[in-house]
Amino acid sequence: MNAPRTLAMATLALCLAGMLVLPAAAAPAVNAERAGRMGKVDPGLEDDLWNVHRDYRLKIYDLHVEKAEAVIDVLDEHGCDVTELNDILAQVKGQRDPLKEALENRDRNALKTINQELHRLWQEFRKGFRDCIRACSATQSGDEPAEQAEA
Repeated sequence: MNAPRTLAMATLALCLAGMLVLPAAAAPAVNAERAGRMGKVDPGLEDDLWNVHRDYRLKIYDLHVEKAEAVIDVLDEHGCDVTELNDILAQVKGQRDPLKEALENRDRNALKTINQELHRLWQEFRKGFRDCIRACSATQSGDEPAEQAEA
């Protein structure tokens, strides 16, 4: 390589390194500034925002429960066995008071745990719903459900 090209490559390498180092060095200052601004949020505003979040979260929870109850009612009207779905929904309903308490106390760890449990229960409900539909359809068409046919 010739000297001017080597010098140009070295200069480019230094520029690129500088572009990477400067943002990384500035990050702690930016995060500290952001934390400082966040610490100055009006406590009344923070309370109001948490109240909005609590009310919204509980309304969504109640809507999901209401929809699940409606689905169970329809399946039951069509002669499907909804015992498993009712059991799962009872577990979901049992999470409302802990959810409300965690929201009122702003307990993020409790919220995380409750949300994980609700997610698991709703997945179980969806699976139970699909299984119920299959079993009910097989019964109404005169076929044996797959589980009974294998036995």
